[in-house]
Amino acid sequence: MRRSGRHDLQVTEMYRESIMAARCAVCGKGPQTGFTVSHSHIRNKRTFRPNLQPVRTTIDGQNVRLRVCVKCLKAGKVQRVAA
Repeated sequence: MRRSGRHDLQVTEMYRESIMAARCAVCGKGPQTGFTVSHSHIRNKRTFRPNLQPVRTTIDGQNVRLRVCVKCLKAGKVQRVAA
């Protein structure tokens, strides 16, 4: 049995804020919700988060650190700065 109250609302807001930080700086890809499905087909809610990597790149002549998804890195949408 699940209680609904103010405490539950605060916890979900804090959890939502931590998930919202998982967003690609180039394409905007973010978390999606779905299910984990067990062998007996019991479905449990979960979030699929993008594979973000910290990348140092140059924007307008300045080195900037961005969190970029691997799909954008492979596609060459971001050029890494040689360290």
